[in-house]
Amino acid sequence: MFNDRNVFETLTQKDATITCANSQSISATHVGTVKLNDSKTLTDVLLVPELQHNLISVSAIAKEGNDVTFTHNGSVLINDATKDNPIKIGHIQGNLYHSETNLVSNKACIANCDDFTLWHHRFGHPSRKTLLSMPKYVNGIDRAKLTPIDERKCAACIQAKATRLPFGTANNRASATLERVHSDLCGPMPIPSISGTRYVLTFIDDYSRYATVYFLINKSNTFDHF
Repeated sequence: MFNDRNVFETLTQKDATITCANSQSISATHVGTVKLNDSKTLTDVLLVPELQHNLISVSAIAKEGNDVTFTHNGSVLINDATKDNPIKIGHIQGNLYHSETNLVSNKACIANCDDFTLWHHRFGHPSRKTLLSMPKYVNGIDRAKLTPIDERKCAACIQAKATRLPFGTANNRASATLERVHSDLCGPMPIPSISGTRYVLTFIDDYSRYATVYFLINKSNTFDHF
């Protein structure tokens, strides 16, 4: 599956639905051929514009009559019956096998990864400590090798779990009550409270830190409480 139609040599319209590991559905729009390198052309390649990374299926290559070998030094070789020598199509980088391709701006990942990465994605990107404790509480993964190949952080976790740096200490504070008041209005809440309110209005005195909270039915009631 590739995400850029410019790398296809041939294209035919095809509507298909792809279900990802997180149960999200994305659409394939075309099917065609992609020239991976001077020696290998991929057939029946789906064009999936929403795909973040290009993917090459080992099982699909094997069904075409090729033997795929993952060597101890990290190389991926195809033994094509029509050729005397095996063709190198990729090499390992971190936890994934990346293809050696003529597509400079569209590097593809060969769909094969270690158990740690596999279960880290399946369980929704838990922390390393949580994932390593899973075999104690979950049946069926006791044989999985939950040891990361390298210590690099998951790229998705870095983006999704990033937190804001703490605010600095204020040097300019009020010297008397009500000299400066901080206020915030939150809402509308999707579900109203028992009394029908959908907004929360707060006032905090900068000097004493005394806080007052009001619950509002309508946003227009703000200035009544102010």
